[in-house]
Amino acid sequence: MREAQRLIIEALSHYVSEPAARNLLQRTLTQDGRAAETLSPRDWAALVEGALFQNLQAIIPIPSLPSELRRVVRLLHAMTPAEDAAPPLETDPSPSPNLPARKVDLTHPEARAALAQELAREEGVTGVVIHGPTYQEVRLPDRAEELVQLLEISHRLLSRQQPYQAFYAVFAEGQLVLRPLGDALIAVIGRPETNLGRILHTLSSLEAQGGQP
Repeated sequence: MREAQRLIIEALSHYVSEPAARNLLQRTLTQDGRAAETLSPRDWAALVEGALFQNLQAIIPIPSLPSELRRVVRLLHAMTPAEDAAPPLETDPSPSPNLPARKVDLTHPEARAALAQELAREEGVTGVVIHGPTYQEVRLPDRAEELVQLLEISHRLLSRQQPYQAFYAVFAEGQLVLRPLGDALIAVIGRPETNLGRILHTLSSLEAQGGQP
């Protein structure tokens, strides 16, 4: 999970030099004994709050976990679904039979804005994020930057583990549907009681302009 390592090193670099941050993290991983690629977001969060913090205290006399590291821990915990979360959905790559295929070019600002607005109007939806290599469209009340970063990391992790058509998870504060489209991701966040099935059907009907899945 290279993204977790990058976030931790960036956070540590606020307090020690970057080489020292890398060495500190590597020493902590060596002490832990597990390979970095086998650690889940929950494992990384526990490592930061435990062994890594203790090793940092040996260098800098600080009474509590620094704010930058607390932010990383929040991100990692947010990436960990609740115990009853549904597993990733391996949906049929073909669009829902109830909806015709819709081609959309997310590189066009008007198309992005229209799609984001359409999804945001669905009952129970609290946020929409469309994020691509050089563009993004965000409909979120607050903490937008942190959530967009979290969604991008989740998308990368899912893409590396296995190709996916959609990802669905239940969190303490709501639900999330994540859908890759071409080189972009579309995320819809809803309240805990929201039925996101209709939204998932809508997302599955989308096709990137040019025929990309």
